[in-house]
Amino acid sequence: MPGEIQENKKIKSVRQQNKFYIISFYDIVSCETAAKLRGATLKIKRSGMPELEDGVFFHEQIIGLRVITTGGDIVGTVEEIFETRANDVYIVKKGDREYLIPAVKEVIKKIDIPNNRIIIEIIDGLLDVNSG
Repeated sequence: MPGEIQENKKIKSVRQQNKFYIISFYDIVSCETAAKLRGATLKIKRSGMPELEDGVFFHEQIIGLRVITTGGDIVGTVEEIFETRANDVYIVKKGDREYLIPAVKEVIKKIDIPNNRIIIEIIDGLLDVNSG
């Protein structure tokens, strides 16, 4: 992005308000200065991220994984994730086909980061094709 400015900031606190996060930084003390950063992209080094519980993943760990059925058929690759109130949904693409895979335990049998794959159980209607 032209004119992009990168700055290192130290986070003072983070709190969630509805679907947004309110982040305060040690060196930003005025509303005017903070307003200039509204909508900015925040990048955090992996070393600065909290440890996750077993079975919990960052979206960046899921995007790009191959999706395979318990029978060994390749469904496609996770291209995107969108969040719903109930659960995340993985948008999986293979060629011109797109599948919406709910991230629920009835469908997702294993997320295998070391082997770059997600193993899913097919349920009725799961692999009905959506045009992308």
